[in-house]
Amino acid sequence: MRKLSVIFVFALFAIGLAGHLSAQDVPVCKECIVIYGDSRTGHDTHEKIVADIMKFEPKIVIHTGDMVARGYKERDWQKFNDITQQLRDSAEFFPVMGNHERESALYFKNFSLSKDKSWYSVDRMGIHFIILDSNLPLDWWSKQHHWLQNELKKFTPDKLPVIVLLHQPPVSIGHYAPQAKPLRAKIAPLFEKYGVVAVFSGDDHNYQRAFRNNIYYVITGGGGAPLHSKVSADSENQKYNQKFAAVNNFCTLSIAGNQIMVKAYDIDLNLIDEFSFTTTKE
Repeated sequence: MRKLSVIFVFALFAIGLAGHLSAQDVPVCKECIVIYGDSRTGHDTHEKIVADIMKFEPKIVIHTGDMVARGYKERDWQKFNDITQQLRDSAEFFPVMGNHERESALYFKNFSLSKDKSWYSVDRMGIHFIILDSNLPLDWWSKQHHWLQNELKKFTPDKLPVIVLLHQPPVSIGHYAPQAKPLRAKIAPLFEKYGVVAVFSGDDHNYQRAFRNNIYYVITGGGGAPLHSKVSADSENQKYNQKFAAVNNFCTLSIAGNQIMVKAYDIDLNLIDEFSFTTTKE
């Protein structure tokens, strides 16, 4: 009987490891990009997420905002830098302004960014990344909206595929679902008109994948802040959602030709989602 019990326990342990990557199994992706967000005060979790990310040896890392709890506190930034320093030494690191950064001068100082530009763009690995500041106006009359439209005009998909990043999500069935629809109304028409392929955001502390009008909307807000559960969302948000997981997480993007593969992992390196899309750039 004891022998059978041992076998049963071992079988359960083996089942629990299904889908989990050991350190030696992690696929090094020196030509890949990692996106994650919302680390804030969950320092132990953030440290583990960063350790997980470093196993992939990414070339580029993008944080979708709310890096710290209090953007105006020097010690919050010091803790963030202590956790991410090794990662930032080994990969290019691009920040997105979150609401907890509060347009703080320390944010711009920490990343050596111009104080008059909390939104910007970069070309990396054959992709044009547009980083928006969703804390500032994005209405049609705003300076940022005009800049966004001009930027999208320059980079139509036949030149470079465009991925947009911002903190607040335009599509969500999580905690911030009520705010998603008005934000979406301001910017989604531009995304659709100019062929944006994907939009990544944070703010909701979970993982979500939605698909709306040929654009993927991904939320990766599981970097350490308290997790958010799914909430009752309006039917319009709900019908776009394809995946939801209330877990700490990060995403990897790998590029091969005109294919972009996205994989999402939890804090234990379990694969929680994967999908790919084809850009029009050959």
